[in-house]
Amino acid sequence: MVVILDGGLSTHLEDLGATISDDTLWSAKLLLTDDGIALVEKAHSDFMLAGADIISTVTYQAFVPTARVTSTRPTESMVELFVKGVEAAKRARDKFMHLHPERAFVRVAVSLGSYGAVLANGAEFTGVFDGISMDDLVEFHAAKLAVAVQQKPDLVAFETIPSVFEARAVVAALEKVSKATPIPQAWISFSCSSGETVCSGEAIEDCVAAVRDSPHVFAVGVNCTKPQFVQKILETYKSGLVGTGKSVMCYPNKGELWDSEKREWVAEDNAKSQETFSRMAQGWIKVGASIVGGCCRISPGHIHAVRDQIGKPE
Repeated sequence: MVVILDGGLSTHLEDLGATISDDTLWSAKLLLTDDGIALVEKAHSDFMLAGADIISTVTYQAFVPTARVTSTRPTESMVELFVKGVEAAKRARDKFMHLHPERAFVRVAVSLGSYGAVLANGAEFTGVFDGISMDDLVEFHAAKLAVAVQQKPDLVAFETIPSVFEARAVVAALEKVSKATPIPQAWISFSCSSGETVCSGEAIEDCVAAVRDSPHVFAVGVNCTKPQFVQKILETYKSGLVGTGKSVMCYPNKGELWDSEKREWVAEDNAKSQETFSRMAQGWIKVGASIVGGCCRISPGHIHAVRDQIGKPE
């Protein structure tokens, strides 16, 4: 059975009228106001109506325990954002399930972004982290994870991981936190610059090797990556995960580029329409993806098209 993930929550929030690219919290800034929370719940609902079986929280950049990044926001406020983010997703899910009892239960995944994302300089697409040590990177992810799991999400999503170095840190953080508290199943998803390499330039095979033996990781994914690279990446994942029982998943972006200086998406000729994206998704499923969705600029319309395409005969 194929599970449908939601799409680009933050870019859909922008389509709904939110302004988020002016803040290092990105879409998590909406959790600071009641009106913002209502808009987040509306966005979650839109993706569930489109057919999503898993929705991700708006917490990708919500918790930043690094003093140089959080000089104007105390750590306590970051914890509160995680509380509000998970609560908003669960509230939207529960309302949806009440209105649509015929649907399979929708799960909430708490979104935990790359360390590069909190630097707000595009480092999640380069893997250049200003010399942070492995110990500090493990602590960064462990601190976020420890707060996140206290909110009892159904799943944990480590997203847009650009390097082997950070993948190893995430695995270590999962192990560290699991010794103190139960944690839900987690997925680790990489950002890739081609069909052969993650954004740091390292081989995808090496990233798979870094996470394949973790008992806390149930799936390995690719996200915020051009759709045309996905099939080859999934084939590499499947080969590297043989015998582990782990799933492979994908939620690429629309094929556009993020300009970290202008804080905007730059359109490219190969940006995928809803119809094209859904046809490509069928190909990803054929090579073994069991969880399929979208990242930045993938709308509820794209997700609806994927759900509709899956039901069609080949």
